Amino acid sequence: MANRATSTTDAWASRLSIEAAADGTFRMRLGGDHMNFLDGAHGGALYSLCEKALRETASQGGRPVTVVDTHLVLTAGGKEGDTFTATVEPVNVGRTLGVYSVSVTRSDGRLVGRMTGTVRFVG
Repeated sequence: MANRATSTTDAWASRLSIEAAADGTFRMRLGGDHMNFLDGAHGGALYSLCEKALRETASQGGRPVTVVDTHLVLTAGGKEGDTFTATVEPVNVGRTLGVYSVSVTRSDGRLVGRMTGTVRFVG
């Protein structure tokens, strides 16, 4: 399924308050809805931030994508009020597949996690 959603039309990203910044990064300020039962950042919220950043970055230039594989390693957490920033770097982008690395940092600069994601360019 092709996905051309942007930050303004992606209902899930909007619900999580994920925003695309002018510098090409994606940000999410942690609120009460982002917390798990231990009052830490929920892994699903962090995954959603990474996946949104991956999908939108890979589809720049009008190339719709389908995410076909991801691997997320979380190395730190966060608390309510923290802002997480996702930065995407291409690893290897070909004609039909692209591999990207997404790094997420916390507002204090600590690396929170890293995702490796593969997308298939469709259309």
